[in-house]
Amino acid sequence: MGKDILKKGEKASQYSTVTCMILSGLKIIVAVYTGSVAVMADAINSFSDVFASLAVFFGLKLSQKKANTQFPYGYYKAETLASLLVSGLIIFAGIEILIESINAFFSPSVINMATHALVVVTVSAGAYLYLALYKMKIGKEIGSPALVSDGKHSLIDTASSGLVFIGIVSSMIGYPQLESVAGIIISGLIIWMGIRMGRYSVLVLLDACVKPELVEETRSIAEAIPGVEGVHSVKMRRSGPYAFGELHLETKGTLTVEEGHDVSEKVEKAVREAIPEIDSLQVHIEPRKGPLKECKVAVPVREDQGLESGISSHVGKTPYFLIAHVEQGEITRWNIEKNPSQNKEKKKGVIAAEFLAEMHVDVVVADDPGKGALYTLQANKIRTAAPQGDTLEEIVRHAARF
Repeated sequence: MGKDILKKGEKASQYSTVTCMILSGLKIIVAVYTGSVAVMADAINSFSDVFASLAVFFGLKLSQKKANTQFPYGYYKAETLASLLVSGLIIFAGIEILIESINAFFSPSVINMATHALVVVTVSAGAYLYLALYKMKIGKEIGSPALVSDGKHSLIDTASSGLVFIGIVSSMIGYPQLESVAGIIISGLIIWMGIRMGRYSVLVLLDACVKPELVEETRSIAEAIPGVEGVHSVKMRRSGPYAFGELHLETKGTLTVEEGHDVSEKVEKAVREAIPEIDSLQVHIEPRKGPLKECKVAVPVREDQGLESGISSHVGKTPYFLIAHVEQGEITRWNIEKNPSQNKEKKKGVIAAEFLAEMHVDVVVADDPGKGALYTLQANKIRTAAPQGDTLEEIVRHAARF
């Protein structure tokens, strides 16, 4: 996810700041001339929007700075700090409106120039509705919690202006206290939204996993990559509009460092392509402990009798191989293959080992496979295991374990 998207959010917050400044100025003027406590409460709320939008603007601006030695993970949390500041301003505005509305309820006053107040409030409601939808849309596009929060704040402002409209009309028809009731309701909504937004910001700053679905999605993607035998310790945290994650991959113990690194890169690429909001994913490689997710075990046998066949003691000279597919310690299927080295005069062990490599075998059961066969098996990263168990099935299961 490129840094250009942050500029998109920055532009949205600029528009919001200018609009809120104009609206708050108009409502303060109207509130002073009309004496409407609801309009004044709405004006205070609008004025807090100016600081909120400015906080989001500077947060997104700072988030675009490149990482450095002091901030190796970048400045993304500046955007979250801005979101926390926004929530504080919202709560403060809500408390101010609540106090003013309660005082006005017990000391109601007649509104002057009520028509002018209605016009300003109507224009304000329409402007805030547009701003709310615009900021929430851009915020979701760029993954900015601060901009989404600011958009929700504007959505509440829309409802706030609507309540003010109802309060003014009620006062005009002889029920002035209903205007104060509208102010009290508005303040309750604002305080609730501020607390909700602040809680989210605090969780992000504390590196809490605020989107558990990202963990499961990351795990599923990683498990589907060839070479991955298991995934655990998946962790995810947010930093502004981005997410940072880490996970542990279990692979076959026979993989080289280079092969393990290749699997790691494939996992990171697949996850970041599927989840663009992940800025960084640390992948730790470790050998699989316990049965492999999937494993092929080859056992030299004397006859073609399936799991009732007798075990042969030599890899190169055995007439058959039983190839068993083992998943999570259980044999799911098996087949008998003829040993192609039977009719060869020399290098029987090498030929047999090369055949098993072509069959993509992971483990060969043999007490003494012979030097040529052992060297070839090791070169193809095929393990050897001594036969342990009373039955062929037990021997296969044991060989499939690390």
